[in-house]
Amino acid sequence: MGKWLYASMYKKLVEDVEFEKTIVYHHVENHHAINISKWIGYKFNYLETTYIVTNDHGRIE
Repeated sequence: MGKWLYASMYKKLVEDVEFEKTIVYHHVENHHAINISKWIGYKFNYLETTYIVTNDHGRIE
């Protein structure tokens, strides 16, 4: 169910916001979220998508 909620969040984001670049933070072990982010990036042909994979649940100081 978590994957579907995550995909729904992305769907809402791309419907409401026009952007060419996005930065997505993921925990290194969250493979499902990383795969969905990559798929969304390919599907919508972002000019640039940056994935920052962290060990601290996405918090960067």
